[in-house]
Amino acid sequence: MAQLALQLYTLRDSYQTPAEFSSLLAQVKSLGFAGVELAGSGGMSADKLKARLDELGLDAVCSHEMPDRLANHLDEVIAFHQSIGCNKIAIAWSPAASAEDLAQLFAVVAQAKPALAAAGIELLYHNHDHEFNTIGSERAIEQIAHHLALEVDTYWVFAAGQDVTAWLMAHQDQIRLLHIKDGDRERHPCALGEGENSIEAILAAAERLGIEWLIVENDNPVPDGLSDVARSMAYLKSVGRL
Repeated sequence: MAQLALQLYTLRDSYQTPAEFSSLLAQVKSLGFAGVELAGSGGMSADKLKARLDELGLDAVCSHEMPDRLANHLDEVIAFHQSIGCNKIAIAWSPAASAEDLAQLFAVVAQAKPALAAAGIELLYHNHDHEFNTIGSERAIEQIAHHLALEVDTYWVFAAGQDVTAWLMAHQDQIRLLHIKDGDRERHPCALGEGENSIEAILAAAERLGIEWLIVENDNPVPDGLSDVARSMAYLKSVGRL
């Protein structure tokens, strides 16, 4: 069974200082997570963050970075990830409305991907729904997948009007990580089990694909990140995933 991690973007409104972020990591562990996906460092230095994660027994599964950081601060990004022992980076978001948008993205990838690989770090792409638009003769997400392995956000695949499990199976060779997320058809993410996505079917597909890490995320948690995540974990427990 895949291990569970939390995308810490979900908790972005739950801390203001490095000390609060450090305390929050303990609460993440207490909820039952084995790992985290970073969206920034919470103001902690790489050394202190690594020590805290080790103390709690949390793996740094992946992190999110924007294309401009990879383009302009690649050495800093590499040093940080090596210091915390994180061997995957997902591009968090990129424009994908035109061939020019994709060309700019692929120029960043061409520069960053080999340098990251030489440092032992795999570069992935995290989707939303806008990458399912067709540009030229092929959807943007398919063009991206020619260049990068994918961290698939299952809710945004659903929001794009796809059959999520069928799409996952069709792209299984390109998928490294999954974001497990629920939501409605009006682009409103929510806690697991509270939306219209077929979470149990997606979990079963993830098992068939042999995905090592499932990453829980909610872009807009209600009423706050920790309580929203706690409901997601209760749902996962109810369907035998904890």
